[in-house]
Amino acid sequence: PTHGGVHDGDALGLLAVLALEDFANTHLYLGLQIVETVFRQSGWQVKRGGDGGHLDSCYRELQRDHFDVFGLSVGITSIVGDVAIAIERARAASRNSGLHVCIGGAGVLAAPEAFTGIGADFFATDALEGVALANAAVGFHG
Repeated sequence: PTHGGVHDGDALGLLAVLALEDFANTHLYLGLQIVETVFRQSGWQVKRGGDGGHLDSCYRELQRDHFDVFGLSVGITSIVGDVAIAIERARAASRNSGLHVCIGGAGVLAAPEAFTGIGADFFATDALEGVALANAAVGFHG
């Protein structure tokens, strides 16, 4: 199968956690590990960044390599402004002018309406939906 005209394994996603002080919460990292695993099993190359809430490493990755999707796991609803800024910075840094941004996580699930119109292309309620949406975004309809 192909993703947007490239062979399996060539579609590249970057996943990060954005949750402010909630970084000690192992549930966020467990959830992100599950998302990463599901994407890999679906034929995606995945890089993970933003550990400890430092997204600068993600922006450098986006400048260095061509990523198809940037995913943010959002731990708490109250940081919607920070998420909007992170999305804006990711798009500005990306080598790919067509970068797709997906958000998910407990914060988004708790108040999806708060995250509408902040620059994300889509939000996923779980890992399988994230893969399906990402596949559709890059033109893979397996």
